Amino acid sequence: MSWLLVVQPDPVQAGALCDALRGNVTEDIVVAESLEAALSLIDDDVPDVILLPSLMPAAVEDYVVAYLGAIPG
Repeated sequence: MSWLLVVQPDPVQAGALCDALRGNVTEDIVVAESLEAALSLIDDDVPDVILLPSLMPAAVEDYVVAYLGAIPG
């Protein structure tokens, strides 16, 4: 299954982003309200695309990249 993971704690912004994406992509869009929720989803199935908030600290972005790199396969 192809899917996009959107990490966005603000439900209004998440809704607006999903509405914009649905007009341009056919993949399933899943919203996680926190990094912890996103990592839990990633543990179940690695998404094709992950969208992080633009103001997320670089250290958190680095952690996500390292987390993805540690997944076998």
